[in-house]
Amino acid sequence: MIAVAQPPDAAPVNPANLQLFTTGAPYLGKYAQIPMVFPGKDWNQATPESQGIDSARLRAALDYLARSLAEYGGADTVFIVRNGWAIWQGPECDRDFPIFSATKSFTSTMLGLLIDDGKVTLDTFAQKFEPVLAEQYPSVTLRHFATMTSGYDSAGGSYEFDAQGRGDSWNPSPPAPPLFPPGTKFRYWDDAMSLISTSWVDQATTVQVPSTIPNDLLPRSRGAGVYGFNWWVNGIKPDGRRLWPGAPPGTFYANGLHNNVCIVIPEWRMVIARTNDGKKDGSANSPANVDEIWSGFFSRLAEAVAR
Repeated sequence: MIAVAQPPDAAPVNPANLQLFTTGAPYLGKYAQIPMVFPGKDWNQATPESQGIDSARLRAALDYLARSLAEYGGADTVFIVRNGWAIWQGPECDRDFPIFSATKSFTSTMLGLLIDDGKVTLDTFAQKFEPVLAEQYPSVTLRHFATMTSGYDSAGGSYEFDAQGRGDSWNPSPPAPPLFPPGTKFRYWDDAMSLISTSWVDQATTVQVPSTIPNDLLPRSRGAGVYGFNWWVNGIKPDGRRLWPGAPPGTFYANGLHNNVCIVIPEWRMVIARTNDGKKDGSANSPANVDEIWSGFFSRLAEAVAR
């Protein structure tokens, strides 16, 4: 732990389950020379100004986010950390929510631990651990699964939920024939996903799916140029545009259904978490222009950051 002086206005705040959701807060990779404080049982709370953030401009950015997401859960669950200090806690930030596919990024962390321990490599064949894959997926590697390029499918699965509420997330069936040869397309779906060194974090949170690999035609499959090892990355899409032009290029994030996100901005030494639930009818609770909204939020937040 790096010891830093506690701001005079600091007070403990119980992060509840958000402590797990923002474990990326202390990590800075190539920005690790910046002093940090690590959370213990409670987050240390500080004013934005004590951490170099203009409160009024921060509030303006959050107001924009709340207006833009008003029909999709709002911004009351937003939780912001800078330098390891909690500088913003929305009034509902400690509510419990399932975070859905944001858990994929935790799986990426576990893969990094296994690689660090010398137990596997990215090119280890997946059939080594799951023999049932040997017949139809003999050449699929852990890299393919971590980048959603495996082409894996399972018998009876469905990309979207059917009338009985069954879908890829709840399908334990045996393997089906591949959707496509491994490494030839990006297709984002759950059947394909079933203390750590900074080198792994750097790899996992930089682009690993080139923009030249075609996205599958299905709507959730948009990872070309913006997907790492189960982390989304603020990279350059096939159309030549950055995913979030308003955010620093090094930004990366975990992303789950209903726009449950944990966003890490190394350049700003900041982590932002937002949790959300589905609509009352169970449908997805995220607007079609959600990337545009987040980019607009970061453009405004940039005005609050003293660097």
